[in-house]
This record gives sequence, C-alpha cells and structure tokens, in this order.
Amino acid sequence: LLAMASVLAWAGSVPEPFSLPAARTTRSVAITFDDLPSARNSFHADILNDPKAFMRQNEKVLRKLRRMKVPVAGFVSSSFQPKSWSLQDVHDLLEVWDKAGAALGNHTTSHRDYHEMEPEAYFADILSGQQFLESALGKSPLGQKYFRAPYLHRGANQTAREQLAQYLDEHSYKIAPVTIDLQDWILAEIYAWAQANHDQVRKEAV
Repeated sequence: LLAMASVLAWAGSVPEPFSLPAARTTRSVAITFDDLPSARNSFHADILNDPKAFMRQNEKVLRKLRRMKVPVAGFVSSSFQPKSWSLQDVHDLLEVWDKAGAALGNHTTSHRDYHEMEPEAYFADILSGQQFLESALGKSPLGQKYFRAPYLHRGANQTAREQLAQYLDEHSYKIAPVTIDLQDWILAEIYAWAQANHDQVRKEAV
C-alpha cells in the first residue's frame, strides 16, 4: 500500500547509510517509491484515514529494506497529501523515511505532465515542490538533490529536454532515472479490491 516502486540504477555512491564498498562495485541498484506521502488509490481510503497505521506500514517495509541493505529513495509531491492529513502528518511520515536513511527527492507539486506544460510553468512546479518537501520535512534533505519527473516525461522535444536539463543543473538536481518499472500499483489495486470483497482466490493469485 505504499507508493509505486521502481528500480533505479545509481552511478557512483548511494545515500547513507546504504553506501556500498568502493572495492566491490562502482554501480549499485536502489528501490525507489514515487508519489509520497501516499499514492492516490480509492481502495486505500481506510488506512489513509489513519495516518499512524499508514506510518507503521511504511516503517515495516523500510525496516525490511534496511536489513537487506537496499538503498531507498522516495519522491514527494504535495498532490498526494491525503485530504484528511495535516502538514504535521506529512512531516511525521517523511521523518520515518528520513530516519530510515532514505533519500527524499522532488516529484513536483502538482504531478502534472511536462509534455503538457510550458517550461516556465513546469519549473515553477519544481520549485514549489522543493519548498513543500523542505517545509514538510522541516529541513533540507541531506546530500544530493534528486528529481524525478512525473510519468518520467522529461520533454516532448529536444528543446524542452535541454531546457529542463539546464534548469535542473542550475539548481543542483540529479535526475533519478528508472531502469525497471514494476507497475506494481496495478497489482496493489487488484489486491486491495480482492481484500475489500473477500476474494481469497484473487488475493492469492496476486
């Protein structure tokens, strides 16, 4: 019931405390989660109405990943703040991720598609997304600043792609690419539906 997970190839080092020994490899793999603080999913309404329960669920997943020494990053957009949550609830959730050593990155404010926006409006969306992240967390995330474009769209043409790349470079962002997209949110919705409808056969199939 977390946000959509993807696998990210990181060149070089990864966020502490998950740094890998340089002698072993110069590349590593991380698991990343888009759409924090929560993904939009009507089947998750019950748990999203209980921020503490949702945080415990996040903690459980993060503890397991940490035990496995898997680098983790979460990408935050204020458009995924549940209506019933206060900014303090968002802070508490992001603090769970921060304390687990996860990198927290910018996923814009509105989660709109760059391919359907003018560059300047999109850059303003990135800026306000960073402001929301820092306000909700109560500080600037440590280390490298990461950005992930909603829908992974980084420009409908070469000019748009170059403009975004220039903006991100000027603001010290590193783009977080996706090498394997699991589309697990689809299975999450099916599983949640099966659970709500007491469909054990479909739950086991998922």
